[in-house]
Amino acid sequence: MLEFSGEGTPGVRHSAWTDEAVEQGRGLPIQVEGGAVLDLVIDGTPMTASNTPYPSGTHTRAGDLDIVSDGSFEDNTHIVIGAPTAREFQIGFLSNPVRMVIDIRD
Repeated sequence: MLEFSGEGTPGVRHSAWTDEAVEQGRGLPIQVEGGAVLDLVIDGTPMTASNTPYPSGTHTRAGDLDIVSDGSFEDNTHIVIGAPTAREFQIGFLSNPVRMVIDIRD
């Protein structure tokens, strides 16, 4: 789950499984564990996405998932999630505060 602050509601610009993720702007490969990578670009998130920023290169583990933030660039926040294999997923939004929920089937 990602939590956002400020006005408005973010949206999903891109969400798809891929073999490799690359950084926004520079296009360099992002190191993420797993055989499949869920590449997510969230739009409507200028610069800092929340009161506690998601700094670039930060890895977070959730079960067998490796979640990596590529930070925010030009109104987009880029998150990649490494998993052993591609799985079904869905994305939803909650309000008060605004949150994006990514549900990846186990």
